[in-house]
Amino acid sequence: MHHHALHLTSTMSYVGRADEDAPHTFLVNPQTLPEVDAQFSAVEEQLGERIQIVEVEPEEGWAANALAHRGKVLIQAGNPNLRRKLKNLGFAVEATPFDAIRHLDGGLTCLTLEVPN
Repeated sequence: MHHHALHLTSTMSYVGRADEDAPHTFLVNPQTLPEVDAQFSAVEEQLGERIQIVEVEPEEGWAANALAHRGKVLIQAGNPNLRRKLKNLGFAVEATPFDAIRHLDGGLTCLTLEVPN
């Protein structure tokens, strides 16, 4: 059974590359994005770039809403499986408490604002 998500970033987030030789990495909640491997295989082929999918565990579904900033991946605290996966891939990970916003159906990307240089 697939669940629905209000925003794309509740389903997946781009977190960059662990280093310049690593593939582009996306966090994905497979419960809300069915057949993710087939969809990204087509994108990878079209772009000619390597893409890596990190699936978020069902009990950590909200963790797919993450933010890459200044060389770190910011994730919501309380998601040890995702934190371990990202660290094993070479990412610097920072977990931040986020329960109050999550209860309002918000995620880390909801609190972002582009600031021009």
